[in-house]
Formats: sequence, C-alpha cells, structure tokens
Amino acid sequence: MTYEPRPIPENAKAVIRQFVDRFGIPVEEDAARTWTHMLCEQLAYSIPGQGYTHKKAAPDRPHSADVVAKQQFLSDPLIGWDLLPSVGSGQLADLDRVLSIDLAGQVAEPTKPVDHLGGGVVEPEPEPEKPGCDCDFGVELEARLDVLSEQIFEVLAAVKELQEVVVTKQPPVYTGEAKIFGAKVTFTLTPKA
Repeated sequence: MTYEPRPIPENAKAVIRQFVDRFGIPVEEDAARTWTHMLCEQLAYSIPGQGYTHKKAAPDRPHSADVVAKQQFLSDPLIGWDLLPSVGSGQLADLDRVLSIDLAGQVAEPTKPVDHLGGGVVEPEPEPEKPGCDCDFGVELEARLDVLSEQIFEVLAAVKELQEVVVTKQPPVYTGEAKIFGAKVTFTLTPKA
C-alpha cells in the first residue's frame, strides 16, 4: 500500500493554535526541540488515544525540533507534520496546507500526556457530517478493508482455478494383485467419471 499524505486533523489544529497563542514560536533549535516536545505532550493530553508522540530520526539522535508525530497503533505507519519548516525563523507552517510526511525508519518516542495549557482546549467548529466515518481511523480502516477484499478475491480466484483442475482431472487408476484359490490374479480398477 502506498503512503498518502494527510492534513492535520482539525482537533489537532485547534490545540496547536492555542499552544502557539500561549507559548509563541521558538527561534533557537534547542528551544524548538523543547517546544515541540511540550506540544506533543499537550496533543497526547488533549486528544487521548490518537497516538500523538514525539519522534527521533534514530535511537541515538535527539528529539525532533520541528515535527509532531502520530502513530495510533504499532501496526500503523509513523507519520508526522513539519510545523516549523525553517527552525529559527519564528514561523509556523500553514496548518491548513501542511500535509503529513512518512517517517518510516524513524523512532516514535513514548510521550506522556501533559496539560501545559492548564485548562480546557478550544474545540474546533464541528464539520458538516459526511457519509460514512470521517475520522482518520475510518479512512484507514476502509483502506485496509479494500486491501483485504483484494486479497480475498485473489484467494477465491485461486480456489476456483484449483476446483477446475480437480474436476477436469482424469480419475485415478488402481492396480493390484490377489490370490484366489491359490492362483495369482492381477487386476486394474478404473472408477467411472
């Protein structure tokens, strides 16, 4: 399955905007690393169970200074959003345009939920209802079900092909020997098709 970039979920954008209003945008790399780590903790607190986390490029590398990561289940890909595209510029990425990046091979760091904002988080305006599930989980589930359906159809096609081979195959022929009244008799049995 190929990776498809995703926008930042609306509830995460609301938390990020509130976090930026409260803490501003860092201009030094070390400050950006701390800011990003705190933001990941805040996302984990404000949006529990969605897998918001901090990441490292490798186990022996420091935490990211600019990327918020997400991995809801261990079987899910590690993805992230580069929120500070030019660390040190004091600029936040356009949250309505930034798309996720595939962080395959990088390391999700355990992130404890911490309420750095100290209170409720502003909820975004509810979006109009869409048919089906409009959550990330639903989209991902639909994609996984599509892949599973393709695999099931491949298995069914293979079973049908095997059935055709078995049906058209000639029946087996059995041969043997027996002694009847002391005489040796050889026989061949061929079942009717």
